[in-house]
Amino acid sequence: MRKIRKAFIFIIVALLTGIISSFLVYSGLWETFSTGWKTVGFFGFLLIALLAFYITLTVHELTHLFAFKVQGVGIRALYLTVFVFHKTDKGWRLTVNPKLWILFGGLVVPDLPPIESDEDYKRLTQTFAKALIAAPIATITFAFLIIVGFIVSVLIPASPIVIGIMAHTAIIVTLLSTLYTFTFFLSNETFYGDVVAYKKIKTDEAFTMAQISQYLMFSSADVTKTEDYLWSLIITYLRENKIKNTLFDALILSLYINGVIRQERISDETVDRLIKDRNIMYYLRRAQTLEIAYDIAFFHYVNKDVEKAIRFFEDIRMKVGKHVPEEQRIYLEKRAEHVLHLSDHSTYLSDHKNIHIGQFWIFESLLDPYEAQKETHQKLPYVEYSSPVAYLYEEQKQEEEKSDSL
Repeated sequence: MRKIRKAFIFIIVALLTGIISSFLVYSGLWETFSTGWKTVGFFGFLLIALLAFYITLTVHELTHLFAFKVQGVGIRALYLTVFVFHKTDKGWRLTVNPKLWILFGGLVVPDLPPIESDEDYKRLTQTFAKALIAAPIATITFAFLIIVGFIVSVLIPASPIVIGIMAHTAIIVTLLSTLYTFTFFLSNETFYGDVVAYKKIKTDEAFTMAQISQYLMFSSADVTKTEDYLWSLIITYLRENKIKNTLFDALILSLYINGVIRQERISDETVDRLIKDRNIMYYLRRAQTLEIAYDIAFFHYVNKDVEKAIRFFEDIRMKVGKHVPEEQRIYLEKRAEHVLHLSDHSTYLSDHKNIHIGQFWIFESLLDPYEAQKETHQKLPYVEYSSPVAYLYEEQKQEEEKSDSL
């Protein structure tokens, strides 16, 4: 399927290039185009390329933003490479973070409204779906309009410099839009292109719940009732669906466990049985799921099965996958020892340089990722770990005394 998609995109680009070139040659406008092309120069080309990149990116992300706004959902932040426009109590602010170049793109963070019913949840799901698909449509439409603008500039004809600028812009925007279109259909365990995410949010319940739960941390509204509603939704999902070895099912499972062990929510017997029988090997192979394996160990500890919790902890430590970064492995191991009362790592956990926050550094403008991790450093309520030991001394002494008397 991917090969067919690549071939289709290549054919479309080649077809457009051929049509435009043929049109310029046979209409006698090639010389006009050629003159205009040469007037731009190398540095002009670099400037146009940079502007085209930011304009196409801005069009794409602003479409996400406006699609949310039109449907009544507010915005917490707009990311455009290193530039972050984020909403605070004092209004909108601009932050520049050079590290964000690693994203090589943009991001819109919605400010989720309260969710208190199935109708609210369904409406928000539809809002996400429409916002996701709107941006790819806008990207392709914008590229088409730029190509039309270039053709018009040649037909008028405009001045050579205008034709040159429009020609370079049309080519760069077409190439960028082609690249964006290709990424819309890409996906892996941590990245989902807009079209893939659009399809999943309409068909994959775990994906939708995980997305909404993650964005909930950025909401400026009171999320208490929303968390209560999502809790009932999580329990229903885990009861009615066999827990699959996927990242989003793992995230839903983690939300349930954290609700029980850290938020003191009422557990569900059926779900508890599923967790008690859960094999943790899947969670040990990936950096994205290792923390969930430790959560399962914590779950057993809270449920007073200390022996099983310790056994899980030892299994995790010995069998963790090679692909897990060393920094993350050491942090989670020491945190688990601390939480399970096996060792006191208060000093280690109080030092930010030891804390593994994963990709949450991206959202430093919206929240303190280290502060958010503090809750996970709290020791669980202590559970005594003991086992009966036969005390034979008194029995042996009585037997000896009996023997002597005879």
